[in-house]
Amino acid sequence: MQTGYLAFIDEAGDDGLRQIKSDGTRGASEWLVMSALLVRADKASEVPNWGWDIINKIDQHQLSHLHYLRLNQNKRLIACEALADLPVRIFVLLSNKKNMQGYRNTRAEKAKINRTAWFYCWVSKLLMERVTKYCARRTLKDYGEIRSLNVIFSDRGGVNLNDISSYYSYIKWQSENERLFRPEFDLNWSVIDTNNFEIHPNKMKIGLQLADIAASSFFNGLELNAMQATNPEPAKRLLPRMALAETGRTFGFGVKLMPVWKIDKLHPQQKLLLDFYKEK
Repeated sequence: MQTGYLAFIDEAGDDGLRQIKSDGTRGASEWLVMSALLVRADKASEVPNWGWDIINKIDQHQLSHLHYLRLNQNKRLIACEALADLPVRIFVLLSNKKNMQGYRNTRAEKAKINRTAWFYCWVSKLLMERVTKYCARRTLKDYGEIRSLNVIFSDRGGVNLNDISSYYSYIKWQSENERLFRPEFDLNWSVIDTNNFEIHPNKMKIGLQLADIAASSFFNGLELNAMQATNPEPAKRLLPRMALAETGRTFGFGVKLMPVWKIDKLHPQQKLLLDFYKEK
């Protein structure tokens, strides 16, 4: 099947669940944010130039690659505004880990599926539910036929391509054999194939660096710093590129919060970004 789209997947935060930091205590990040930057295949050759254009706009010519967390506040705003001008669609999955502290997925362990990386893969699956649905909806309009999705993951410790491919092969088997616990949350398998998965170091792919802008800006808008504050403004600038559901809504589709809490339960600083997007 001919390729129609590329999805660059990156994340901010960590996938640790043993001890989640809270109220100034040390531990793993409270949030794991995973992003997908979706690009039409016929635009793929333009992606490197997009990255260099952003580097020029933030006047960081000495950089060999983009790294959002190394930018100051003004340059983060510029980077997000520049990303919002590009012909891409952005998806973010916002996972608050407090309710999962110490959790073990015994079913995954028994199945020997991603024993070291199951949480990362599970979060990526929640993200890909929306990405595949969007591509399946768009492909006939864009190309007049079903075209496949290539997925490029950012390399990270503890997760390898075999882990990811095995996980997706397993949930595809569950789907085909009607074994899914929640079939309404299945992927659209017409556009995705594990043979089209890749994994690369972030610095080697501009598309992954652009996905990092999305993931890290949302992470900074949610994760409390040492002063118990957040920085939501850059992530707000991405609104024009956030993916829309068929209903025209962004929240719950292009921006998905897990678990589905009442936002009122979160810290006031964390609510600043979510209150902005929940109306979109």
